[in-house]
Amino acid sequence: MTTPLFETQAGGHHIFILWVYCSVFFLGFLESLPFIGLTFPAAVLMILAGTTAYFGWTDMQTMTVLAIAGSMLSNVLGYEADSYVRPFIQKRPVLTEQVEKARTFLKKFGALSIVLARFRTFSRSLISLVAAEEDMPRLEFYGITFVGIVLITVLRLGAGYLSAAGLQFAFYWVTRREGFLLGLVVVALPAFILWKWAIRKGRRALIVLFSLIQSSLRLVSRHRFIAPFFKRYPWVKTFIHARFSRSDFFGIALTSLILMLLYLLHLLILLFASYAHNGTIITVDTQVANLLLTFRNHQMMSVFYNITLLASAQTIVGIMIVVSAVLWVKHHRTFLLALWSSILSATAVIFLIKTMTGRVRPSAVYAAIHEPYFALPSAHATYATVLYGTLAYIVLRSKTVSWRLKMSVLFLMSACILSISFSRLYLGVHFTSDVLAGILIGLVLLLLSIILSESLSQALHHTTVSRNISRTTLISLIGSCTAVVVSVIFASTTPSFLMHDDTADTLPVAVADIADIFNVHHQSKFTETLTGQPQEPLNIIIVSQSDRCLEKQFADAGWQEADALSPGSAYKAFRAAVLNEEYPTAPMTPYFYATLPHSIGMQQEADRRTVRIRHHLRLWKTPYSVPEGQVYLGTASFDRGLKWGGFRLGITHRIDPDLDTERTYISSNLSNAGVISSYTKTQLISPMVGRNFTGDPFVTDGQTAILVLRSCAH
Repeated sequence: MTTPLFETQAGGHHIFILWVYCSVFFLGFLESLPFIGLTFPAAVLMILAGTTAYFGWTDMQTMTVLAIAGSMLSNVLGYEADSYVRPFIQKRPVLTEQVEKARTFLKKFGALSIVLARFRTFSRSLISLVAAEEDMPRLEFYGITFVGIVLITVLRLGAGYLSAAGLQFAFYWVTRREGFLLGLVVVALPAFILWKWAIRKGRRALIVLFSLIQSSLRLVSRHRFIAPFFKRYPWVKTFIHARFSRSDFFGIALTSLILMLLYLLHLLILLFASYAHNGTIITVDTQVANLLLTFRNHQMMSVFYNITLLASAQTIVGIMIVVSAVLWVKHHRTFLLALWSSILSATAVIFLIKTMTGRVRPSAVYAAIHEPYFALPSAHATYATVLYGTLAYIVLRSKTVSWRLKMSVLFLMSACILSISFSRLYLGVHFTSDVLAGILIGLVLLLLSIILSESLSQALHHTTVSRNISRTTLISLIGSCTAVVVSVIFASTTPSFLMHDDTADTLPVAVADIADIFNVHHQSKFTETLTGQPQEPLNIIIVSQSDRCLEKQFADAGWQEADALSPGSAYKAFRAAVLNEEYPTAPMTPYFYATLPHSIGMQQEADRRTVRIRHHLRLWKTPYSVPEGQVYLGTASFDRGLKWGGFRLGITHRIDPDLDTERTYISSNLSNAGVISSYTKTQLISPMVGRNFTGDPFVTDGQTAILVLRSCAH
């Protein structure tokens, strides 16, 4: 049985798992429901759901069954309800056009179109209506539909599973900093897919969605239970229909903004409640800060410092001045109220909340640059949201700008907001909750400013021309904002970043006894995977004068330091493993401790002289020292062969379950080489069994060997 630590890590995700299962069912149901399926990109979301099965959070078979059940249910409803919705469709040209496209597709491919429709958005949601209208036999339609649904569901969820497998496999064989860049690419890919979808189908999806909302209201108002109420109180019917009208701002536009505003306020209240009660958000703050600390390097910090300048005081003031000047000269003064009210209200709210909360910024351990004043909320995130959000609103409000350009500007401004917000986390000057609060506050103020501006514009009877910015005006806005940003970046001096992830640069912390590292300083007793899950415990502690002395002592005992991971060394190790050849300095799979990869990897080939069988010792240099020297924490294991680790890992080593035997071997090996001055054992944890990240079982008595190495001068 495992220790409570491992059990705790495995629990606590029931709500998340239930949410994923429900989402998969409703994704399958809604994407095949007539007309509703035209309004959102379910494919990307289904692929993301498939990644959860790879990481073991959900069950692939359960998700597949739920997705198939949801899709089949919506197809059954569409087929059986054709006679009821046909008169409704015939009165609406927008919906009739989509149905005719699906009918043409059905006639072109016949029964095969039922399967092919799964891969086309417009036909997938309408093929059931068309099949019923064309009198396709019920059993034939259901049978072919089931085959198509099974095929597309397996492909989508499988694509997510394999994508996660490839990503994690890449993470195992790159450093964390390279993995950070890879993670940015992975995040950017879904955003690019959504952008392409928004350009090609977003406008049509909105038109269909609004048409369905209005049509649904008409149907509900004619219901035999509701119609008498509306007849008695006609003003209620008039009011409701006016709230969903597309003719002016006070219709569905204002209704949507108010609903979004209420939801954002709900999230903001939950965030501050969690912060006030030291809830989950505080734990997330620490975990994210520790994780990002290991991804830092000077090059990336320079990049993110320039990104954070996009929301600096100089940039905000400069953009405000030039944008205001352009809008004033071009007679688009309607937008000035939204622009200035959002910025001024953000300034007041930021000052008020920072003063009330008084939250200190992350400590010097995390901060790469010095920032004064309080932390909550992030001013950069708030200003970025209101400023770049207002610029996006100005472009979206214009009727003379193409839909493609509108969507491009919207995604570009969103990318600026998220990049600026993330830069504050990467530089270590804010916690995650600070940034989230800043974004939520910015969105609330942005929506309020838009509502205020539009309401005042309607009251003053501003013309439509005052809203429609021309291409020339748009180019002027982009050019002036770009000039401001470039000027601020070139005028700013890149500071000397503080790097705190290198223990060699920190003063050693003297401890009277090694046990104080765990009892007084509360350091973890387990190594961890890339995602922070605990695995093998520490079973060797070494005390040495320095890295060079430690490596020399191990070399005297026949050990060699492993090569750094690179494409070349990884290929060489893979070739040696397949051909069963010798590679004494083959690279090791990274292990982590307190979010840091091992700093020293020592290995020794067994008597058979093959890369498949070897002794491993991974060491982490700590900032702690005892009178005999520097303290290194380590874990030892013995690779006894190769195995197929599945799609997650490919070909990998199989470790021997008995960690204690390997610990004893290393102690005896160094003792025989005469490099140990003292040797003791201590009970670090209780006896336990468990599995490492490759799934190999291990067992240990929980003891740790403490090896004090001789002085190199001696």
